[in-house]
Order: sequence, then C-alpha cells, then structure tokens
Amino acid sequence: MVESAQTLRRGEILSVTSPIEIPEEKLNWCTVSLGEVLQRGKRLEASVFDIEGKHAREVLKQCKWPVKMLTGRGGFADAYHRPRFKRVWVEKSDLPIFQPSQVGEIKPQPSGYLSSQTETDIDALRVRSGQILLTCSGTLGNCCYVSKTLSDKIFSHDLIRITCKEKTDTGFVYAFLRTNIGTCLIQTNEYGSVVSHIEPEHLDSVPIPNPPEFLKRRIHDLIVRSYALVVRP
Repeated sequence: MVESAQTLRRGEILSVTSPIEIPEEKLNWCTVSLGEVLQRGKRLEASVFDIEGKHAREVLKQCKWPVKMLTGRGGFADAYHRPRFKRVWVEKSDLPIFQPSQVGEIKPQPSGYLSSQTETDIDALRVRSGQILLTCSGTLGNCCYVSKTLSDKIFSHDLIRITCKEKTDTGFVYAFLRTNIGTCLIQTNEYGSVVSHIEPEHLDSVPIPNPPEFLKRRIHDLIVRSYALVVRP
C-alpha cells in the first residue's frame, strides 16, 4: 500500500486488473435469514441452501395472478397414495402391475403379475382417467397425465395420485408441474430445502398460479388432445 501511494505521488500510472466477467446464467444467489443459517450449523456455503427452490417461490410471489396451493383446503386437487402391502407374485395373471418409474413410458410393460390372493385393495391401486400421477421417491417429481390408455392399470402403492376438484384444471396443473419451476417446487419444501421423499401432505405447501378460467381450460384441452395423439398399442 505504501509503495502504491508513493507511485501515485510521482504521477505514475498504475496497472489496473480488469474485473472478471461472470456469465449471468452461471451466477446463482439468494438471500437467507439468520434463522436458516443457524438451522444449518452456521454454515455459509451456497451448497447448504437450495437456491433454485427459493428462486422458484420468489418468481411466484411476483406472478400477476393469485396463487393457490396444489392440495389441501382451498387447493386445486386432492392427493393420496396407497399403503405398503406384501406382494404375492405369480408367473401370469390378469393383474399386471407397473412401477412409478414407468409413468413416462410410451408402451410400458408390466413389472410382474399379482396373485388374487394378495392382501390389499387391488382395485384401489388402479389409476383413473384424468388423474395426474407423481413419483414420490427415487426421481422425485416425474408426472404423467392418465389418458384412456393408462386408465384402470395397476400401479405400485408408492405413486401419488392427484385428482383435481375441477376437471378442467387438470391439464393446467399437469402442465405447470412439468415446468422447471413446478418440478423445483415439488422437489423442495416451503423453506426451499431439498426433500428426499414426498408424502401427499407435502403438496399442501406447493403453490401454483391461478389464472383466469378460460386460460386454464385452453391449456387443459391442449393437454388432453396431445395425450389422445399418443398411441400406446
């Protein structure tokens, strides 16, 4: 510092290092409260806080439309999954079962066949046309709209079934959950922390924009038409 001051007094020009340009898309940031820092052991590393989850919720706060929760009182839909049960496998039966990881497949093949002696409500495991299916473990947040080709098929218990209270909200809710923001909201809790497993109750705190009815209906119709064009032999 002394040498620099002396150089300046002599009227000499100091070399100045240009600031490093950081691409905007690679710069992740967020604000955190003191309480959040204390909850995470007073650590200040960015990796401790899920920045994307916080940003997703900030985006919704700035939305021009009001926000509703995905499920719960006053929410868009109801959601549930089935309890665990002991499977009784057979080589072949009229009760093929599919796994949650198969919800996005064009032509899913059964992972196995259940015996009619399996002690569970097998009919309750069937998914219904117009539902939204959501994976709750493994790869979180994968979702699928149930069209006629998947309707009445038996899926594993650990798959959340979402039924919208208004039929014409279904396509809109599905389309939002497929966005980057929707997926991020599913994969984090209300404080922005990443979750490793989803229970139906978690969806009570997932906010979704609530645009005018004509827009939701338009999106719903497009989703239904798109699924009708997918041929699953």
